[in-house]
Amino acid sequence: MFQARYLFVSLVQGYADYSTLYAGHMDGIMKSMVVRAIRT
Repeated sequence: MFQARYLFVSLVQGYADYSTLYAGHMDGIMKSMVVRAIRT
């Protein structure tokens, strides 16, 4: 039971890290697109 809880917590933490990383990646893409649109 303890191992299952630990596995679930690690899975949730990994998903949270991935979602924040993905959001930061999309934010960087949007900023680069805006900068590119302003320059042209």
